[in-house]
Amino acid sequence: MRDGGEEFVLMSTETDTERLQAYAEPMIALISSHPFPHAGETPVTISIGMTIAEETGLDLQSLINEADQALYTSKNNGKNRCTTFDRISCTSAEQQQNAY
Repeated sequence: MRDGGEEFVLMSTETDTERLQAYAEPMIALISSHPFPHAGETPVTISIGMTIAEETGLDLQSLINEADQALYTSKNNGKNRCTTFDRISCTSAEQQQNAY
């Protein structure tokens, strides 16, 4: 499903992070090595943000927001990579913020 701009949503029944990473890495390599004629000398890369619904009851928009946060982590860490949203780290950071 197209989410907007150049963002797409891919949903899978797979919940194993390593298997999902193994699925994403060939896509990253394929896109970054493909000669896109319209791009000229500008490299074309892909940044991927993933999240996993480890429990029932999470709504779709929350999952999309988590994947979006992971996507921007990928972009901020050099692009052309895949990042999985870490609910534990996010919760810890929120708790630290709320402590002040």
